[in-house]
Amino acid sequence: SVSAGCVEGAVIEAAQEVLAGAAPRRLSYGVSDDRAWSLGLACGGEITLWVAPLDPVLWQAAWQAVDARQAALWTRVVDGPPDWLGRECLSVGAADLEVRPFGEPNGPNGSSTGAGHKVLGSPDLAGLLESAEELGSEPKAQARLVTLAADRDELEVFVGPLQPRRRLVIVGATHIAQDLVRLAATLDLETVVIDPRAAFANRERFPAADVVTLAWPRDAVQLLVLDADTAVAVLSHDPKLDDDVLALALRSAAGYVGALGSRRTQAERRERLAAMGLEEDQLSRIHGPIGLDLGGRSPAEIALSILAQVVAVANGRSGT
Repeated sequence: SVSAGCVEGAVIEAAQEVLAGAAPRRLSYGVSDDRAWSLGLACGGEITLWVAPLDPVLWQAAWQAVDARQAALWTRVVDGPPDWLGRECLSVGAADLEVRPFGEPNGPNGSSTGAGHKVLGSPDLAGLLESAEELGSEPKAQARLVTLAADRDELEVFVGPLQPRRRLVIVGATHIAQDLVRLAATLDLETVVIDPRAAFANRERFPAADVVTLAWPRDAVQLLVLDADTAVAVLSHDPKLDDDVLALALRSAAGYVGALGSRRTQAERRERLAAMGLEEDQLSRIHGPIGLDLGGRSPAEIALSILAQVVAVANGRSGT
């Protein structure tokens, strides 16, 4: 699906032709197009598509990186001279979603710089991207088109970050957690539920969770990569379970950290965490009381408020 149903038929026709041996192509549709009504774009807007076969080596490497929660950046020339058109490369393992120096080429299929960073695909395109200031001037983790100069040629390059599936780590297998897992599944969040109590952390109570871990929360969380695409919701309401996990999460790159409890509970929690050595800028990352202020009191309503806040924070919004 590329347009919620508007142009799928036309795209499928083009894709079948390309798979049968036709050249890759660029497609553009808009409300002024003669086929706008038949394609369903009479509601407004424009869409531009690039149709080409996937390189199986790059594609496999890309999703291996995503599954390992590594940053990956897919780039492809979509407009320019014939000898450049369609060249692509994949940068994997950078600390963030920016093109980093690639090092010296190591054969025709790519190069590596150590620290897990590797580029596959066109060495020429990789070298061009390495020196492109335009890539660093745009927001990270946002697909975009950039124009680059290659000698006397002008290239239009698609830059596409490949991001891991967003993940919600829930500490405390409570009734709120049950509703939170069900709601998170509708947004395709990967859900990890952690609790040391067998009566709480089990498949019967959490059939929709991706992972249910029966373990001490601190030990389980230490095994996870808490990156910017990970939200941590601490719901057990028990300091001996909560505090160590919060300390780990607040010192990590986790994109969201929230904890259940009243304002008084939050104040006492901050004092304990400060005594554990956390700085004020780290403590200020806690969303507590957890969730947007929707006024609901039932477990489902609280779960809704938590998930709403997770979505707001992920999109850089306040939720007010």
